Amino acid sequence: MHYHEDNTISLIKKKHRIVGFPFLEVCRNNSPDAIRRINVGLDGIIMGEYKSIFDMKMDEYDGNNIILDFEYNPPKSEIEQWKECALKSKYLLDELIKLGAKEYDNLEPILDLVQDISIPNITEMDKEIAGIPSTLTNIT
Repeated sequence: MHYHEDNTISLIKKKHRIVGFPFLEVCRNNSPDAIRRINVGLDGIIMGEYKSIFDMKMDEYDGNNIILDFEYNPPKSEIEQWKECALKSKYLLDELIKLGAKEYDNLEPILDLVQDISIPNITEMDKEIAGIPSTLTNIT
């Protein structure tokens, strides 16, 4: 399912349970492929390193519709925060150049230095997490 998407599923209340995990947290090695199996214990404890954002036994739910609509901000390490900052900054500088900012005498010497900024190997998932366009952007 995707953000703000409606889906219908059929469940048996006394048998089924729905557990939701943030996609970006269950990807392997920063790739767009999610892991295939996450063990969820019968007592409601998620086995492993993944934190669920929704966990409900259907026999405990009285309604017919479940709406999951909340902002989720996963915790980021300091290196992830710096990577995000660097990718956004480089993206914005590249966009200024595309918009013709080098045509201004005061900006040209500074923007000429953008070519000297080398970004280490990054993945499409890195770009997506940083909030800049990637091949994963707006895929539905």
